Amino acid sequence: MNRNPTDTHDQPPPHNSKALQKLLSPFPNPTSKQRRKDMIQETYLINNQTVALCPAKEINYETIVIEQNTTFKVNKSPLDLIKDACIANWSTYEGKRQAVIHHTNFRQKVPIPINIEQNIFTFPTHAPTDFECYWLFFNHIGNIKGTKQLNQTRITFKNNQHIILPISQYIFKKQYERPSPVWV
Repeated sequence: MNRNPTDTHDQPPPHNSKALQKLLSPFPNPTSKQRRKDMIQETYLINNQTVALCPAKEINYETIVIEQNTTFKVNKSPLDLIKDACIANWSTYEGKRQAVIHHTNFRQKVPIPINIEQNIFTFPTHAPTDFECYWLFFNHIGNIKGTKQLNQTRITFKNNQHIILPISQYIFKKQYERPSPVWV
């Protein structure tokens, strides 16, 4: 039987990274739809389905994007995706950041209004340039719970997916509650 070397229909699905497996609640063996999400995208535009931007400790991609029903691997940093989303919404990251600082006096870990009309607001868990910085989207957070590990917090999203963040529950709750009066 002649096989075309570019034909991948009979090949096993790509191996999921260990980081992605740890990151998400149970996702069993990938289906053909899930295989597509294992492809690395060059960019991604934040939208109202975006739940979190997670830094990836992988060579081939920089961010794991969690949406309500899927995940993506993207070859841009979380901060670059935030900046792209600000530009797509007729402003700059620095402009939105300065506006929030002006109105709230928050100076560190400043929450960013990506799109006010669509109610898309995000906030960082660490300094935005820190490699451990996750960006979470305010309206998708369902539950915040400390773990047995020191300085870790389990975030359960409204779609029942969860992630473990390298941040204490106390610090995370302060970050989460800070933008509440601004966005509500």
